[in-house]
Amino acid sequence: MRSLFIITTSKTISLKLNKLSHLVIVYCILISCGQADPQTATGPSIDPELEKQWKTFQDVVARKDYKAFEAMAFDTLIVCDGRMSTKAFISQCYDKVFEPSFFPKMKDPIYTQTGSGADYFPPQVGREAIKRGSTIVIQQYQVKMTDSEDDLWAIAFDFVKTANGYKLSGCDTYGGPKFCKP
Repeated sequence: MRSLFIITTSKTISLKLNKLSHLVIVYCILISCGQADPQTATGPSIDPELEKQWKTFQDVVARKDYKAFEAMAFDTLIVCDGRMSTKAFISQCYDKVFEPSFFPKMKDPIYTQTGSGADYFPPQVGREAIKRGSTIVIQQYQVKMTDSEDDLWAIAFDFVKTANGYKLSGCDTYGGPKFCKP
């Protein structure tokens, strides 16, 4: 079961996989699912509260409601392997990430779940997050921007659960251009 979790949620897996690699990964997943319970075998379940927050997030970014975006995010975001204030993200990156071709693709994201120690996050996240032991669980939606096997690209949005609901903790891009340089 643990290997299934790692395979389906690891950020280190290259998005540029050839067809043989796809078959090997599918084969490994199927083998690891043989002993797993049905919920784990189909992937992590999505908290209805998170689904509601994702729909709100979609609406907020479509309307360019910067104040609502700030309210649903931590003060500092993890962006493209660095840290950036939410205000700086809005002024420097928002329009690059949320450009017109993004919105139709946002309706069918890939959901994953991973975790990290509190030291990975800005202090506010460590203080406010609801933890599993010492791990902060990251609920991630990945929006596929391309479907080409030779040029896969996804934009990921990380959410962390707090006592007051889910908050955006980060935005990253995998396989495509980096929108921000914190």
